[in-house]
Amino acid sequence: AQRFVADGVDGWKDAVSHLRRLYDAVGDAPIEEGSIGEHAGRTLTALEELGDVIASLHVLLSREELEVELAPEQAEHSDLKSWGESARDALHRLVARGVDGIDDLVPAIESRIDLLEGLPDAGLKTRIHGDLHLGQVMRVPRGWLVTDFEGEPARPLEERRAKHSPLKDAAGMVRSFAYAATAALFERGAPGESEWRRLEPWARAWEEAARDRFLAAYLRTSHEGHFLPADRDAINVLLHFFEIDKALYEIGYELSHRPAWVGVPLHGISRALEREGP
Repeated sequence: AQRFVADGVDGWKDAVSHLRRLYDAVGDAPIEEGSIGEHAGRTLTALEELGDVIASLHVLLSREELEVELAPEQAEHSDLKSWGESARDALHRLVARGVDGIDDLVPAIESRIDLLEGLPDAGLKTRIHGDLHLGQVMRVPRGWLVTDFEGEPARPLEERRAKHSPLKDAAGMVRSFAYAATAALFERGAPGESEWRRLEPWARAWEEAARDRFLAAYLRTSHEGHFLPADRDAINVLLHFFEIDKALYEIGYELSHRPAWVGVPLHGISRALEREGP
C-alpha cells in the first residue's frame, strides 16, 4: 500500500522545468554577480528548504534510543577503509576501461581517498536513504516529501541496510543538481555547440548556487543530531569523498547507457578535487 500525494511535483521534473525557464529568460545576457539569485531565487530557496528537510531526516535516524538495527554507531577506521577500497576499485575499473580523462585525475583522487582513510573522527554511521537524488523527493504545498527508501535497487539488501555516513546522502543530492543543470542543457544542443557554450556558464552558476544553499541549510540543521564530526575540515573530507565516489559510479553508468554524458561526472570529480570548503 502506498499513500497518494495530491498536488506533488517530482523534484527532478521541477528543477529541470525551472532550468528551462532560466535558460529562456537569460537570453544573451552575461553572468554578473547576483544574476543567478535574481533569476532563480525562488527555486534556490526551495532547495535550501530541502537541505533542512534532509538534515532533519538524518537527525531522526541518528537518535540513540532507536532499536539496535537503527541506532547510530561510531564510524570506525575499518568503515573508512572499506569505503576507500570500494572507491579505489571503481577508479581502477574505469582506468582499465580506458576512460578518456580519468588517468590525469587518478593521483588527486587517490590523495582524497587517503585523506578519508586517515580521518581520526568521521562522526557516526546511521541508516540512510541510500539513493538520494532529486527524483526521490517531491514538492508539495506544505514543503518537501522524501520517497523510495529502498536504497539502490541493484545492490544486495544487506548492503542497502548497512549503516553509513549521512553525508553520502547529501553528496548524492548535490550530484543530482549537476545532472539537472546538464539535462536542461542537452535539450538545447550538444556539448561544444554555440547554444551549449552560451548557456553553460549559467548552468554551472546555478549548480554552484543550488549546492551552496542546500549544504548551508543541511549543515546548519544537522548539528541538532550530533552525527557529523566536530571538525569542519573532516566534514569537508567526507563530503568531497562521497561526491567523488558517486561520480565514479556515474561514469560507469554513463559509459554503458549514455556515453555523451560521461563528461558530467568527470567535471564533477574535477570540481570536487578543487574544493576546500563544502
